[in-house]
Amino acid sequence: MAIIGVTGASGKLGRATMTFLLDRGVSAFDVVAVARDPAKLAELSGGGVQVRRADYTDPASLEGAFRGVDKLLFISTSALGEERMLHHRNVVNAARAASVRHIIYTSVIKPSAEAKFAASPGHFHTEALIRATGIPYTFFRNNLYLDIIPFMFGAALETGTLTHAAGKGRIGFIARDDIAEALAAVLT
Repeated sequence: MAIIGVTGASGKLGRATMTFLLDRGVSAFDVVAVARDPAKLAELSGGGVQVRRADYTDPASLEGAFRGVDKLLFISTSALGEERMLHHRNVVNAARAASVRHIIYTSVIKPSAEAKFAASPGHFHTEALIRATGIPYTFFRNNLYLDIIPFMFGAALETGTLTHAAGKGRIGFIARDDIAEALAAVLT
């Protein structure tokens, strides 16, 4: 079986995806969990998952963590602007240097270089970086996660009215676990 690497493995989406991978019967020995703080994944390493330390700001750590990985789930950073692009360039360059054979990237719905949504331009440019590598890829164009509603729209819970920049447009939130399950399906 192919070796599957998951960046951001100690985060909500990364951890959930790894759970779904193991539930789908992927051997723990075929999974590489990549995180800034491997101690947060100690229980996984005891079960056979290879836990590797890497940081999006440290290209050498990324390349080392990706060695031997066939399929890489690249979970985008939460940083925005130039910081995001620095992180993402480092990941993409390390994936190429480590001869990763397929990149699965968590992008955003309708990425655009000119979008007003702050995360969209970074996703647009990251997709271009990935395409330029020649590595086969899959882009997950995720919508906003359902579990962020209380943080973004806390007053709406009290008032019953949700005010957002889309005017009378609609927002298609999605449960993070649903994306994680779909990512595990694509990875396998």
